[in-house]
Amino acid sequence: MEMSNEVLDVTVPVQCLVKDSKLVIHDRTKSELPGFFDPALGEDKMLHIVYNYHDQPHEVTIKDNEPLRLPKTSHRTNVT
Repeated sequence: MEMSNEVLDVTVPVQCLVKDSKLVIHDRTKSELPGFFDPALGEDKMLHIVYNYHDQPHEVTIKDNEPLRLPKTSHRTNVT
């Protein structure tokens, strides 16, 4: 995957939000979360998360104001 200046790595701030193996992000702009900021004021932003749960790969992409609750079976990716 090629990284551009339009992509910010927020792995550490997201990991800090995990409690008891769960991640809950409410329906508000992610720039309000600790360790985040708004790199492009007024532009649409997405949060892409790749994670493992029970040794299974999972992946999800949400809009900036979309709530999120992990883990979720629907995020599991099919790897053969």
